[in-house]
Amino acid sequence: MPDLLVCTVGGAPEPVVASVLYHTPQPANRVVFVCSAGSRRVIDHPEGIERRDRQCPICNESVHECLDQAGILQRLEREKQPLDPGRFDIVELSDPQDLKACVEQIRLKLLPKLTDWLNRGPDHRVIVDFTGGTKCMSVALGLVCRSSPVDFRYVGGVRRTKDELGVVVSGRELIIYRENPWLFFGYEAAEQATALFNQRDYGAACRLLDQAARRANDSHVKRVLQSLRALCEVFWFWDGFRHAEALAQLDTVYKNSSDLQYILDADRFDNLLRQIPSWRERLKKLASHHPSRDLIEDLLSNAQRRLDEGRFDDATARSYRAIEAIAQVRLLDKYGIETNRVPLKEIPESVRSELEEKSDPAKLGLQQAYRLLDERGDDLGQRFVAAGLARWLGDGGPLEARNNSILAHGWEPVKEEVARDLFRVALELAGLRADSLFQFPKL
Repeated sequence: MPDLLVCTVGGAPEPVVASVLYHTPQPANRVVFVCSAGSRRVIDHPEGIERRDRQCPICNESVHECLDQAGILQRLEREKQPLDPGRFDIVELSDPQDLKACVEQIRLKLLPKLTDWLNRGPDHRVIVDFTGGTKCMSVALGLVCRSSPVDFRYVGGVRRTKDELGVVVSGRELIIYRENPWLFFGYEAAEQATALFNQRDYGAACRLLDQAARRANDSHVKRVLQSLRALCEVFWFWDGFRHAEALAQLDTVYKNSSDLQYILDADRFDNLLRQIPSWRERLKKLASHHPSRDLIEDLLSNAQRRLDEGRFDDATARSYRAIEAIAQVRLLDKYGIETNRVPLKEIPESVRSELEEKSDPAKLGLQQAYRLLDERGDDLGQRFVAAGLARWLGDGGPLEARNNSILAHGWEPVKEEVARDLFRVALELAGLRADSLFQFPKL
């Protein structure tokens, strides 16, 4: 398995040497050193001993230490594992104390190298060692690589100076190897899916979580991702008027809700649990598909979401259907008339003459349903006329714009102002306010 080892380089060469020796005995392996201008000399520096004299800050005694000046490449040669020039690259950062600059430069200079290496085949692996360098360099490297399929490493030790609180004693290094926790625990997929959920792209969130769950090796992580997928699927079904399927999936979410504690913080998790009972009651009413005010509100909520997304033809189709449904529910609830089978005797001659089919019972379209209400002196029919929607009086307004839509009978897309006007009229006929409509949650 060919490895690409990425190491941050600080003032001490020992941990980097230990890491390189551990992972690059194979000729196919490569190394990328991430350094600053100051630490670049640590990579390639001639052999030699440097004596440093200093005064002890506590007792004022004169002390000295001898330092091996040899760089990383020279020390690897000593160990009979030299790195030829073609087997390593150097990424130099302009300011190792500036986190923003480190992130920007690592993304620009290093990320393409990682992508190229990983694209060479499934057997190519990237290992990221963040031991050396400044804390800003290590944090930046971790941030840039967190969403990549890389493994992380840290060089610790079995013995340190300063009563085990100082640096690792040379020669006593210990390689600590870990999978990328962001991928191992599914954090990256969960964050991306949550963002898609909040954008109401529930289908994309489901597909992303499907892929992540299949890749997950840990059974617990797989179950957590599947539980989050079930929650996304509830609103995917709901947004597509598949209320019975949404209700069934909501029960699955509730049963496995404890899994979501590993993804949502305490406040968001508690808020989710509080809302599930009200979602269930709402979905139970909608799943019956019985003509009702609940279905009208659901249509208008859906239209509002389409308006928010700039999908004006889709919003117009839903507003139109809501206006039609408002008349159907009024005729059924108040007069016992179902618009898909109305006895001819119940239809005034003025309405009967406009029917396309003279069968008995007859079917009434939107205009005929409202004309029947108007003929009966119903206030809903009168409000429909007052809104300038009555075609039998030569009006039509935004309803005609819908009929000319490319999703109805015409060839032109609906303009935003027309879509919003029809939505406003639908709300007025339903006796609802936009701010009172049911809102899908955000995570």
